[in-house]
Amino acid sequence: MNYFAKRRILALSVVILAVFATVTIDRIFGVNLYRRHLITGWFFLALMIALALYNARKKFPVPPLISSRAWLQFHLYAGVFTLAPYLLHAGFQFPTGILETLLAALYFAVVITGIAGIFISRIFPRRMTVRGGEVVFERLPEHRRRIQLAVEALAESSVEETQSLTLITFYTDHLRAYFEGPRHFFYHLFEFSGPVNRLQRKIEEQYRYLNDKERRILTEIGEHVRRKDTLDYHHALQFTLKAWLFIHIPLTYVLLLLVLVHVWLAHAFSGRAL
Repeated sequence: MNYFAKRRILALSVVILAVFATVTIDRIFGVNLYRRHLITGWFFLALMIALALYNARKKFPVPPLISSRAWLQFHLYAGVFTLAPYLLHAGFQFPTGILETLLAALYFAVVITGIAGIFISRIFPRRMTVRGGEVVFERLPEHRRRIQLAVEALAESSVEETQSLTLITFYTDHLRAYFEGPRHFFYHLFEFSGPVNRLQRKIEEQYRYLNDKERRILTEIGEHVRRKDTLDYHHALQFTLKAWLFIHIPLTYVLLLLVLVHVWLAHAFSGRAL
């Protein structure tokens, strides 16, 4: 068993023990419903604040008391653990009020986007490495434009070299839209190559109508189609890696704000002091 497997087992064991301890404490204070909800509610709030601090830790250049990797591991497993105090606080029931329903929806949205983020942050970089290594995201449009200009030059040169409009017509009808911007976003996320394979088949079917010079030019165009597909693949994966944080983090802060509102309302209407 390697180091990472041992670390994962240890972390999961700690989470299981923490869940057991939380349930035990909840049962001890279960005789007093208000105290029970008070403890689980404040505990859940404390966990949410601790999880939100991970993003703040990355933004401020302070001397790290805990490494970023350790913070990340805490963030992942503590995020999973929050399900225990949340369910205990909710009483394993579907929410009924508007605020409670909104809180539940936001909580599970944060959990789902967090799990999705774990998956893509571990899988996507490996997939990009297999497809030629990572390309700088901001330079992808430049690379696409360069390929598009090269293909257009090949199509235009075919008219002069072959005295035929066949290739430039084929480019206009079947390839121009493909080269004008990123394509097949969701296909690339799920690693499905159907669209680009269909383009390649169209290119292969065109060979029968061409002479040797036109075939040579079309072969070069086909190579550019594959290069463009690789760029689109990197665009889809890198965009998703960047975009999920712009969903997960705002949802987390909105959830934290509503939890604070919920705490204030709970104490205000209970008639007890904080």
